[in-house]
Amino acid sequence: IISTLKNKYAKDSRVAIFNITASSSFNSIIIKGEVESSVAKSELFDSLKSQSVSFIDSVVVLETKFGKNNWGIVHLSVANMRSQPEQSAELGSQTLLGTIIKIWKTDGGWSFIQTPDKYLGWMENESFTKVSTTGAKKWASSEKIIVTVLFDLVYSSDSEQSEPISDVVAGDVLQIIEQNNKMSKVKFPDG
Repeated sequence: IISTLKNKYAKDSRVAIFNITASSSFNSIIIKGEVESSVAKSELFDSLKSQSVSFIDSVVVLETKFGKNNWGIVHLSVANMRSQPEQSAELGSQTLLGTIIKIWKTDGGWSFIQTPDKYLGWMENESFTKVSTTGAKKWASSEKIIVTVLFDLVYSSDSEQSEPISDVVAGDVLQIIEQNNKMSKVKFPDG
């Protein structure tokens, strides 16, 4: 049953969460792990009950535990996504400045996040600014500028002689405040 539902809800574990295990303890089966939504959990438990399986529920529904209001916006030019919450873990993917991410859970200074293209991974909390659903919508609807050169710098004023604030790379997205022929005044997700 678990295998069938994992195939249905998380065929590719890089883009969906259905981490369930079953173990026996005395006269009961303990079903534990985590799923994205209550729909997956309900279907799992309904299937087990239909087979007259007696079990103990130790399944966490991440959507319920962490809420639907858990969002972030990447504020580094490139943020790494790792397979585990540690620097030495395998690099799974990267995401760019200005990307809105879904936060599923946290572990110390790390968050398990999902990007708009559905990829999952662990990201350091220092890589993004946490926002509410309202904050994510406000960022999404604001006027933006997209970096189209491979590499550039953002300066503290409208002169390339001023102090650099940050690097940016192709694909980074910033909120545009004002624009002239020479430079644009921009705002980062962290303000």
